[in-house]
Amino acid sequence: MFIIKRVRPFVKNRAKRQTIGMPKLQMVDTGLACHLLGLTSPAQLLQSNFYGGLLESFVVMECFKHMGWSQQTMKVYHYRDKRKNEVDIVLYTGSAVLPFQIGERTCYALPLSMLWV
Repeated sequence: MFIIKRVRPFVKNRAKRQTIGMPKLQMVDTGLACHLLGLTSPAQLLQSNFYGGLLESFVVMECFKHMGWSQQTMKVYHYRDKRKNEVDIVLYTGSAVLPFQIGERTCYALPLSMLWV
């Protein structure tokens, strides 16, 4: 049983994608994560320091689920540069790069220029 999924960093140089940067670890089952953290109600979750990370894990896992049935081939990455600029999710289709930022109140697409700051 897999509990954690590794999300590799997005690197512009395709040959270096598998070797550069640390992967981000995402919990596959956020319900299990909440249980292990002792979060038993929505109110506890919303007030928890773990809320942002759990929300991000949930959205990342939904992307992976979508990849399972979608006819569009894509890969999920994350991005962080040397100046600590970060993008939570980068969906890469081979011809398109789609960066997304997951926030506690919103989830929104970012401009592609964010990946080349």
